[in-house]
Amino acid sequence: MTDSTKTIQQLFSLWFWNFQNPSMQQFGNLYNTTIAIMKYYNKEGDYDQEIEKDLPNLFFKPVETLKELFPDDLQINKSIFNWKITQFQFVYHRDTHFRTKLGKEYDIDARRDADRQKMNLATTLLILDLFKGVLFNKIVKIMLDKKIDLYIPLPTGLKEIEQLGGDTHA
Repeated sequence: MTDSTKTIQQLFSLWFWNFQNPSMQQFGNLYNTTIAIMKYYNKEGDYDQEIEKDLPNLFFKPVETLKELFPDDLQINKSIFNWKITQFQFVYHRDTHFRTKLGKEYDIDARRDADRQKMNLATTLLILDLFKGVLFNKIVKIMLDKKIDLYIPLPTGLKEIEQLGGDTHA
């Protein structure tokens, strides 16, 4: 195995690890790793459009970009059009890790009542799921275009899914 093969193996392993990692930086890490993989394979300029325009728009203007890609799936209030993926990932992490009510509406950047940007967790999950789906499709496209044959090991150290409702060991 050559050094370049090891490098790309590690980049893809990192991408797939971040795809299923529930950390607060999961979505930013997916974005950055996708850009790195595209730059690695951009020897002939095949991915210039995606690196310079498409992916930055997806990250910095996710609602607007995803609404263009999925007009029927994404019915969003225009007041959240200026949110970035970092804001969505903060809200996702906060509301899924601290047991906040799922139906709660929040305004993470409001300074005045007129600036309030209402959103609920279900909408956040939809946007982040569509974001991950677009990145996944781009990675699969690269793998097919470049005929990449990789071994991606399953993550180690994962706990079994714990049942809700308390300890079952008596």
